[in-house]
Amino acid sequence: MIQEKPNSVDIYVGNRVRLRRRQLQYSQQFLASKLGLTFQQLQKYEKASNRISASRLFDMSLALDVSMDYFFENMPKSIRKQSPMGKTLPNIEYEIMEKVHNENPMTSNKSIKLLNAFYKISNRKLADMLYFLILKLAKCKTYFPEK
Repeated sequence: MIQEKPNSVDIYVGNRVRLRRRQLQYSQQFLASKLGLTFQQLQKYEKASNRISASRLFDMSLALDVSMDYFFENMPKSIRKQSPMGKTLPNIEYEIMEKVHNENPMTSNKSIKLLNAFYKISNRKLADMLYFLILKLAKCKTYFPEK
């Protein structure tokens, strides 16, 4: 049986797992035990010899204290185009889909980080005050003109 080469997207995601694990100074053994895996299984995920399921990636995002978006952040277009859909869709159609996704403010990393930070504020009265302040600031274009 011929083993397929891992997809470039899977390799990128595995590298992001390794990068974040190292940033936190976690050993493979430590992270693997947090996830209920053997360190060999984690090694295979990091090398992309095994694909990471959505539920496993979700667990990794919790264990590594990052959003799910982190694993795909700054992915070069050349790698994004290697996804199964990127390989099969005509270029123009794929680019339109990417543009629509990238223009959605709710999928931006800043939006996700802001929401996560907002919900970590334990004083809900203060959180509400910040919420209303942001709404008011959004209406104050005359005070903060764009350059």
